Amino acid sequence: MRKDYKDIPTHFFDIHEFDSDKIESQYRKLMIFNWKEEFSNGCIPDDAIAFWSVVRTYKNALDENCFEELAVSALNAYCLPLSNATVERIFSHVTNVKTKLRNKLSTVVLSAIMRIKTSLHFSGNCCKDFAVTKRMLSLFNDSMYGASAASSSANTSSAPAGSHMSLNYTNEDFDKVIAVPFQ
Repeated sequence: MRKDYKDIPTHFFDIHEFDSDKIESQYRKLMIFNWKEEFSNGCIPDDAIAFWSVVRTYKNALDENCFEELAVSALNAYCLPLSNATVERIFSHVTNVKTKLRNKLSTVVLSAIMRIKTSLHFSGNCCKDFAVTKRMLSLFNDSMYGASAASSSANTSSAPAGSHMSLNYTNEDFDKVIAVPFQ
């Protein structure tokens, strides 16, 4: 059963600065039109995105897109996140990596660990099965360690000066070393 326009949550239409009255007018005209003629097989598809894509490109005899605003708004509604589960999952992974014992991890290292963990997960691999390439080994050399940790910038992470773990590397260097291609 088709809903009245007033019962549709239209608050996302304002994001794209469409005229709400124009969208409502297009919505009312939508049911008058015979959409079966617009599809090659003569059937309206069950897939809403396929339907709205055709509605968006439809032109009348005057070569006007009669339903473009309505169709774009409907397609944009499919971009809205249904939940924040993905964000919550990422924060959960970060919490698991950055524990009380590892609370001094820099953002660069934490980001690298998360990237590696995600890459291994999506490629279906495990850290014990990971094959180190010759290129990766060639990137592990003395040029990745600086003489001192005195020069630090926003793009550099360092251990405290004088520590036995005094490192000075840039994000780009670190990205090269830990680069794990997505498959």
